[in-house]
Order: sequence, then structure tokens, then C-alpha cells
Amino acid sequence: MGCSSNINSRLNYNQVIKNENKEKRKDEYKELKQKEKKQLIKKEEYVKVNLKIPKGGKLKELELTPSEKEISQSVFNSLPKRTQTNFQTFKDIIKSKTEKLNQLQKSYVLFLWICDNISYDAKSYYAGLKVDCTLEGVFRNGLSVCSGYARLYKNIAFYLNLEVECVSCYSKGASYTVGKNMNETNHEYNVIKLNNKWYPVESTWGAGNVDGRYFKKEFKEIYFLPNPELLITSHFPKDDKWQLTKEKYTLEEFLNWPIITLSFYDYGFKSFEPKVGLIELKNCNMQKFIIYGDNMNHKVASCKIIFLYERQKFEQDNISNINYYNDRFEIDCI
Repeated sequence: MGCSSNINSRLNYNQVIKNENKEKRKDEYKELKQKEKKQLIKKEEYVKVNLKIPKGGKLKELELTPSEKEISQSVFNSLPKRTQTNFQTFKDIIKSKTEKLNQLQKSYVLFLWICDNISYDAKSYYAGLKVDCTLEGVFRNGLSVCSGYARLYKNIAFYLNLEVECVSCYSKGASYTVGKNMNETNHEYNVIKLNNKWYPVESTWGAGNVDGRYFKKEFKEIYFLPNPELLITSHFPKDDKWQLTKEKYTLEEFLNWPIITLSFYDYGFKSFEPKVGLIELKNCNMQKFIIYGDNMNHKVASCKIIFLYERQKFEQDNISNINYYNDRFEIDCI
């Protein structure tokens, strides 16, 4: 019994020593990594371009009251689906059902219906096939690209006595990569005049988004009358009169901004640093990114880094560190 007790004591002692050595090695490894990190981290340097950046603001400047929204939703629910009628009959029905609504409500009902009934024809777009963007074709097929969405909205809006225009723009959509030059416009959306002021209406992006090369139906109300100061970071009108912003910006400035969509602001974020989209690291292994907002230390963040090399994307995990503060995230990307 005594021999067994001594053996157990030695085993326990050896286990304690083993655990202490393990913890010591962990501490040494941690200290080594911290030293290596300090050597890697140098002052971030990136190409600084003399850019004007939109200052942002509220996500929307004009919104329906809860009562107006409820009534509009009810009218939308009473409208026939695209497959249940023809184009002219539908226009007569929506005109009749929205007759007692104000202009804001009419424009919202139309936005809801188009987003619900028309899908983006990603398959034809990426195959290089011609897409039918005629009014009858878009209504009949329920498929189109941006110009079909915009022209359908304008045509029906005119029938509802709304003042709407189509805007040709440079957009940072699914096929855009940072630093890519644009020689011609690649997108179309609408602007609508309400209370003697113009507002954007983006039913294509409101209907969903392209994931890979497939369209994913996902209604996004943020694209109905969004703040032009925010939308311009992803939609740059060819005619600067449709910028609808306090300051005028150049195409060169637009191309140098990061890709920021309205979802960024819808999540409650406010601004970001650095404010350039294309960063050239100089004698540095790390870049810091800062995302500003309210109550950030109560949010949860994840960071996905994608490297772009010769038009091929490579995703890397576990190469970033996120520090939480009340008013910001600081993301160190190694």
C-alpha cells in the first residue's frame, strides 16, 4: 500500500510539473508571437488621393408614416400577380386601387409590386445573351436587367400621374472590382419627384442581389427613396444633375472610393477609414481598417479577407484581429 501511495505521489508530481511546463511553453510562445507582431506592425501607409468623400447622414430623408405604410401594404396585397393579368389591365387595376393614395404611397406600392414580381435575369446577363427589356416583354416574362426594371417603373408611374425619370449611371454592382476603370455606364435606376424634390428609386437592387452568377430574391426596402449622399458611393449618375447631393463629385473620385452599399448604413455603421478603395502597402505587413458607429462594443463582427490576383479571388481566414470600442471596430489585417 505504501509503495502504491509513493508511486501515485510521484505520478501526481510529474503531472504537475508537466502542466507547469506546458503553461510555461504557452506563455513563451505567446510572448514570442507578440514580439513578432510588434516587428510586423509599422505605420500604415497607403496611396492618398485628394478625394472628396460624401459625408453621409440618415439612411432616408423621406419616409411614410406607419399609417401610410400600412394602407400601402394593404393595397399592394390586393393587386394581382404578374401572371394573373396582362400589362394594360394591370395598369388600369393599380391606377384604380391607388386613386385615393398620396404620391408617396403610390410610388411605394409600385416599388413593392415590381420588386415582388420581376426577377433579375442573371443567367442571360452572364451568358452574354440579349435580354428583352421592352415593357411588354418584362411584364410577360417577369425577367429583366436594370433597364427593364427602370423603364417599367417609369411607365407605370406616369400612368399613376407621378413624375419619374430614368437615370443612367456607373454602378459598383456584383461584377465590379475595386480599381476597375469604367469607360461607359453599366446601370439604370429611377428618380421620382415628390414634394418638389427628386429622390432615387432603385427597384433592381431592391428586388434582391446577384450571388455568384445567380439572382437571389431578397426584398430590400432601403432602396426606396434612399439618401442620395449615401447611394452615390455605389451609383454615380452620368448626368451630374442627378447626383442630388450637396457637393458635386467626379467619376475619378467615385472610382477611388471603397465599395460601400446601403446595407453598410442599414446595419447601423456610420463611416470608415481609410477612405480609399485601392490601398498600396509600403514596407508594411499590416493594414488597419476602422468602422465607426454607435454601441459598437455590443455588436459582433467577423472579418473576411479576399485577395484579388489576376482577376481571381482568394479568401484567407484567421489573418485579422478585431478590437471592439464603444464607437468603432478596429480591424488589423495581417
